[in-house]
Amino acid sequence: MLLQRALRRRETQTPTPAIGELPLACSDSTASGHPQELRLAGVIFDPAGVLYDGTLWVRWLFQLLSRMGMYSHFTVFARVWEEDYLPLINLQQADYWQTMRWYLTSLGFTPAQLDEVQAAGQSRRREFEENARPLPHVRQTLEQLSRAGLSLSVCCSGPWTDEQMTARLERLQLADLFDGIDSRFSGPNSEPTQRDLVSALAETMAASELRAEETAVVSARIATLQAARSLGAAAIAVDAQNLIDEATMLATFDELSRLIVSNAACTRAG
Repeated sequence: MLLQRALRRRETQTPTPAIGELPLACSDSTASGHPQELRLAGVIFDPAGVLYDGTLWVRWLFQLLSRMGMYSHFTVFARVWEEDYLPLINLQQADYWQTMRWYLTSLGFTPAQLDEVQAAGQSRRREFEENARPLPHVRQTLEQLSRAGLSLSVCCSGPWTDEQMTARLERLQLADLFDGIDSRFSGPNSEPTQRDLVSALAETMAASELRAEETAVVSARIATLQAARSLGAAAIAVDAQNLIDEATMLATFDELSRLIVSNAACTRAG
């Protein structure tokens, strides 16, 4: 079974945006190739793929569908689901499995196959939701940054409202570490108001009384990192698969605690 031609076009037309120069240093540059410390007052996190892995359930479903004859790459399958179908559920309150059936019908699955997928997937999806955990070292690192005097906030780029993202972070036992949890979507209704990423990040900074030049944005998404750079904020990518020019790339989340220092720490050192 082949995905529709539109999915193949999405796969071959993935943009590779250029991100501007990134003046990050608090201390002098070194020739070691290691990241320099950042002089910052606040950090904004785009949570999916950074604070938690939001793909576990979709990866399980993708494997099931592949065994049933679907041909695609996971990144294409997941991107179409998140961009075209997940907003119907999170922002317009459509039924989850009805929406999934619409998606799989568009890929050519038969009603009998849809019944099989739903029967197999309902309990597994609940298990993934109930057993969700932060990625390794996330809470410890956030606590270290908070103790260093940094303002920590969330700005969600995905199709989640503030309330939905807050509830998810509460389940992960992370919500208490953030000064603010924001989304670029205002709330569930028939035509949800959407702010672009630049506006959403700028409003999150303003809510925490941060200037762009003293803020870092941590994300696994190219669009979010590009938006951060357009504002003059530092861009930090945690996902090593996203090779972003002029952004600081971290192999693991806990490297943040070694990379980032507060303004006060820089002032004392200088």
